[in-house]
Amino acid sequence: MVSPARHPGFAETYVRTGTRVLRAGALPNIRIISGLALVLILGMLLVMRPGQHQAREYTRSRAEMRAGGSVHPTGHASSSSTCQALRGTGFHLLDDATNVPDACGHLPVPALRIANDEYSICARTAHNLMDSHLRASKGYWPDCAEIFHVLDKEAAPVPVGITTRTPAPTKGLVVDVGANVGSCTMWLAARGYDVVSFEPKPIHVAMIKASASLNADIGRRITLHGMGLSDKPASGVVLVSESSNSGNSWIFMGSPQEATNSSEAIGGPRASTVSADTGIALGRLDDFCVEPIEILKVDTQGFELHVLRGATRLLHQGAIRRIKLEFWPFGLRKHGSDPVQLLELLHEHGYALSEGGNALRRTEFQALVDRLCPRDDLPGCANHFVDVVAIRHL
Repeated sequence: MVSPARHPGFAETYVRTGTRVLRAGALPNIRIISGLALVLILGMLLVMRPGQHQAREYTRSRAEMRAGGSVHPTGHASSSSTCQALRGTGFHLLDDATNVPDACGHLPVPALRIANDEYSICARTAHNLMDSHLRASKGYWPDCAEIFHVLDKEAAPVPVGITTRTPAPTKGLVVDVGANVGSCTMWLAARGYDVVSFEPKPIHVAMIKASASLNADIGRRITLHGMGLSDKPASGVVLVSESSNSGNSWIFMGSPQEATNSSEAIGGPRASTVSADTGIALGRLDDFCVEPIEILKVDTQGFELHVLRGATRLLHQGAIRRIKLEFWPFGLRKHGSDPVQLLELLHEHGYALSEGGNALRRTEFQALVDRLCPRDDLPGCANHFVDVVAIRHL
């Protein structure tokens, strides 16, 4: 299932503790030196006592956080280091790269270059819900416009720690989990955001690389990891995809044979024909990013709670300002997740939730699930989902 997004800098305070050096004269004797050493040691112990130190504050800017967490008050870091932990495993266009106009023609499947006024993107020529829509709409996908609306929403509360004193070279960082063929990735990068994308399906990874190569200036803002995200790292995982809708891909914790024999397990009754990709890797978002994220978009066909549990450090730190996710009770339960727990996780980390712009209170979490899909055996339940937007307000 495929659904039809001003940034201030992020400041964090670091503390540096200083010590004081005592001088007793130009020609001290051994006894004086020994005494000074003892005084110095005692002074250091007193300074290091919790709650007793004199602190000097340093602002940790977005660029400094990108540099890997070290505080360099006068230093600057390149935006190309955006969210690239797992050190070097992400694809990133070289700074001196140029446009490759025939990149789509080098893909392992027949594909065309689709162009609009902002960027070009590769789309397969075969009939497929995603690619057919991209061809008809000149590369645009409705979800992307929704994400941009969330990003630029004037009424969005500003979380604690945000300050305009630390401007970033771009509009901010967007993380696209479940990037598919890169429609939202390209769209947001063209609008000036740094985009870090996670996509486990190999052909989609190749298509995003090709699309980035079509638009070198835009492509430099994109970091791509050819893997999925979860609550713990894994390897050798199976990814199952609906043949006529590549956007309907889901992680399957079993063998390829079991996956193809149980096409309705996650995909619902429409997913009658499926294909399986093997050897998929999963990671945790907490292991990739240490910097603030303007918006985290998660569309992983029911795997959303696993993804968020792999970002608990970032959630706890308030480093993720907004989250847009597809809330699909049927898919969540098929992945062993409780849909209400997903909403509660966000609520407990200080996020205000809304569905279609309407505030969602904690007492309404179960009511939302019951309205969409109270039981998996009800007719049409597998097709009912909504987009939930979470904005951090603490």
